Amino acid sequence: MRNFLNSLKSSGFKPKTIIDGGVAHGTGDLYKTFPDAYYYLFEPIKEFTPFISKNLEKIKGEHHIIAISDKEGKALIRTPWEWKDDQPYLGFGGSSMFWDNEGPELKEKEFEQVGQRTRIIEQTTLDIFFKNVPLEEPVLLKTDLQGYDLKALQGATKTVLKKCEIVISEISPIGSEKTEGITEYTVFMSDQGFVCADIIDPLRYENERLMQVDACFIKRSSDFLYRK
Repeated sequence: MRNFLNSLKSSGFKPKTIIDGGVAHGTGDLYKTFPDAYYYLFEPIKEFTPFISKNLEKIKGEHHIIAISDKEGKALIRTPWEWKDDQPYLGFGGSSMFWDNEGPELKEKEFEQVGQRTRIIEQTTLDIFFKNVPLEEPVLLKTDLQGYDLKALQGATKTVLKKCEIVISEISPIGSEKTEGITEYTVFMSDQGFVCADIIDPLRYENERLMQVDACFIKRSSDFLYRK
């Protein structure tokens, strides 16, 4: 991500607002490249709060313990824990793995498999969250939601995406039974007026098959789309 962000910065792009969805331990490249932006950090797993609070000592912004999706309400999230001295700790990089279900009557349930836990979290859409919150432009949106990034983008079509100039989302090349792949993302983002300008940070399975990438979208009307 650093090279893409540096290319934006060298072209003169200077975001006033950055929305970071799925923060986990933090997005260091963003903070280092654009330290003067105001950050809205969304992370529903409360155990990451100490890491996020430490990051907020270096940047201006705020942390919200809530997930972003295409609807508001409650959702089930499964968190993979690692265990040390019979106690769970956050030894992984990603925060949200997947939503098993959604609805008002959710019930928490423990997985029998050691190291797996499901909990109920709160979720909202970016459009609802920012309905009465002014966003100073230009805006950069980054999502890392373990396959559910498109849901977050679909919940931002009325206002937030219209204010974004750059969107960076983690995408699986083909998706799964529950999530969409890069084709669906690019069609959706094209309909929203964005062009896929770069594909970065590929992650591969052991057999070298592509697992995921970060897709970098720039608004079609942006002056930075063709700057070198």
